[in-house]
Amino acid sequence: MQQQSSFIAIAAALLFALQAFCQEDNETESRPSVRENFRIIEQSPRQQLSFRIDRVMAEELGLLDTQLEEIRQLQGEFLELVHSEIAVPEELDQEKQIEFVKENRQKMFDDFSNALDEILLPAQRERLEEIRLQKMIGTKVTGRTFTNPQILAAIGISHEDAINIQRRAAEIRKTLDEKIAKMEKEAEEELLAELSDKQREALKQVIGSRYETAHERRMRKMEEDGFDQF
Repeated sequence: MQQQSSFIAIAAALLFALQAFCQEDNETESRPSVRENFRIIEQSPRQQLSFRIDRVMAEELGLLDTQLEEIRQLQGEFLELVHSEIAVPEELDQEKQIEFVKENRQKMFDDFSNALDEILLPAQRERLEEIRLQKMIGTKVTGRTFTNPQILAAIGISHEDAINIQRRAAEIRKTLDEKIAKMEKEAEEELLAELSDKQREALKQVIGSRYETAHERRMRKMEEDGFDQF
């Protein structure tokens, strides 16, 4: 029974973590294919409340030292709860035990959020949420902006419209990359024109064949597999 409980706890943890990447939707026909790589990312409660307040952010939020200390203490207590083992009723079947763990975790995050509201002023809480979103999706409007359900709800964009915008962002990104690659090539040729034939050949010899970084290799592989970037 102990082994079964451990398995259930692990399964529950994995399921809970996958909420950050998967969105339950019965209308599978309207969802994009995995190959397209367009999606709406449903953040788990843990991701929604995960943040690290350094001195720069504390200054941006206008936090008092006492507030910062209270938040750090709250986060420490919260992390201990997250990593603690949940007593799951053995009389429940496996599916209900997993649901029990999910509900228990959700309550922890709700309690954490409520406690945070008690520490921060409304304006500070609002600004913290803005910064959290910026850290998650960036400060520039890109296709990634429209993967966040919180943003979509705030600006009134449907799931289908968000997917279409992501497709358009991918097209724009591809065109932009092609223009940048062309400009970089032209800039390289202009620089090489400053060298003699002998110097260009010497430069080629000393640099050697082009090295493909891990990131470049990953991007090339994704493009070959048909994943659109945005």
